[in-house]
Amino acid sequence: MNIKQQPGKDLVLFGGADIASNLLQLGLIDEYRIILTPVVLSNGRPFFKTIKDKLGLSLLKTRTFSCGNVILYYQPIVK
Repeated sequence: MNIKQQPGKDLVLFGGADIASNLLQLGLIDEYRIILTPVVLSNGRPFFKTIKDKLGLSLLKTRTFSCGNVILYYQPIVK
């Protein structure tokens, strides 16, 4: 049975890019909450490096914190 079809409450994943990429490829993510921390790095790691196809996202809302962090709420655009 597809996990999205099972009864119950929403699931929240707190994790890194690897697990998020796997769930994205399976079509199991309904909303993305990406937290931005204002730090400049000279060398970074792509967040969704294993994704081959373009995924359109629609911005739902943003939330800014006094420390400078910003949460971006996105929903995948269904084609």
